[in-house]
Parts: sequence; C-alpha cells; structure tokens
Amino acid sequence: MLAQPQILTSAEPEYLVLARHFETAKNLHDIHGASDLSDVTDRGHQQAREMVRYISLNYPTALEGVVATPTPQAISSARIVARLLNLPYEGELKLRPFDLGTASGISTTELRATDLETFRSLNLFRARVIAARQLVLAGGETAKDIETRLLRWWSDEGQARCPRRLVVGSNSTILMLAHLLNGVRPTSPDYKFLATPNGTARGWHRLGRKWVSEPPWVPIFTADSRQLGRFKAMRQLASIRSGPVTRVQSSEISPPRLSR
Repeated sequence: MLAQPQILTSAEPEYLVLARHFETAKNLHDIHGASDLSDVTDRGHQQAREMVRYISLNYPTALEGVVATPTPQAISSARIVARLLNLPYEGELKLRPFDLGTASGISTTELRATDLETFRSLNLFRARVIAARQLVLAGGETAKDIETRLLRWWSDEGQARCPRRLVVGSNSTILMLAHLLNGVRPTSPDYKFLATPNGTARGWHRLGRKWVSEPPWVPIFTADSRQLGRFKAMRQLASIRSGPVTRVQSSEISPPRLSR
C-alpha cells in the first residue's frame, strides 16, 4: 500500500473527482495514446452537459477548480466543463500518459498490421487478463518506469494540486490516478485496466490518511451504448480466460449519495 501523507481533518470532507475526457475526433479514429485530434464531438458535448448535472448534484460545493493532464483531449474537455461549471480552469498537471511505444499515435488496425505482439498485449490488458507489469510494449514504458515517475509526481505536485479539483485526464492517466488513490502501485498484480468510457467520473474523499472511493465509475452518458458494449465484451473475455472480474477498489466504500 502507498504511504499517504499526514493531513489535517475537518468537518467537511475533502473531495477530488477524476473524469475521463469527452469523446473527441481521436476516439472516432480509434487512435492509441496522444493525438492532435482534440475537437470534442457532438456526443462529447452531450457528455459534458451530463457531467455538469452529475457534479452539480453530487459535489455542489466540494470543487474549487478544474485541472487537466497534459494531452490535447483532456485539455479541450477540461476547458469546456470548467466553463459550464463556472469554475476556474487552472491549467495542466505534469503527469503525462503512458508511453505506448510503437502503439502511440496509430489506430488499432494499424497496430495490428505493424506490431502484432504489442497489439495482443494491449488487448489482454484491456480485457483484464494481464496486469500492467505483464504488458509488452515495444519501445514503451514498463510498469516500473511508470511507478517511479508516478510516485515522484504525486509527491512533487499531485497531492497539492488535485484535492478539491475536478481532474480531467486521458484513459491512462485516469488509470494511474485511480489506482494511486486506492493504494495500488503499477508493479502490483492488482494493477489492471479500469473501464472508464469517455465522459465518466468518480469521486474520492479523504478519511484520515486515506483516500476513499465513492460509488463506482458513473456512466453518466448512459445512451453511449457503443463504448459500454465494447467494455462489457472485454470483461466477458476476461471472465472466460481468468475467472470472474472484480474492480480494484478501496476496502472502504461510502454509500451512494444523491445530494449534499
């Protein structure tokens, strides 16, 4: 488990909310890693409106600003949701996404044609058959590489800038942060893929020296059956290959909260 810094408690819990960026042109082209295709689609704008409703209902006074991890998709989405929430956009964090090596910047079809081993490894990871430490990414980062820089970043910047914020990120940065808050290191066998479709969000609150997860990732854009169906299929594949799939979470889960 990760060592958490000593903090002061108060009557009002301290929250942070993680959100995956809204659908952009990058998603329509199925591009891995960072991409300049950052224009939010019509579906993405609908996701933004739904996220604003969700946050306004569940965290009406808990958040003081919006930050983004440094990818074009996260930045464009963070600016949109900050404006809709009437919160300041406070810029980018220094937590960069996974370096996917030869998979970066190309589509799934292109990856399958050019690097079959990496293609298969990513598919197994996304199906939760393997953990991050088992990933084979030609030219990319290892789980140990990610762990080293993630823990350094959290100590230097993250624990100061993320609390009381909506943190909008890419798929890989949200994965890193969610596991970090749950006390799971990238080299742990429990460090597996989390299904976070575009426009989904989840909150954590501080309890003593721990971060405690709120109810599971919220599919706040419920009409997006295309993405949810794909993640359901990957979970089914994982169940067939490795037994029932469980989501890695903190042992302390608060009950659903409709309003505060």
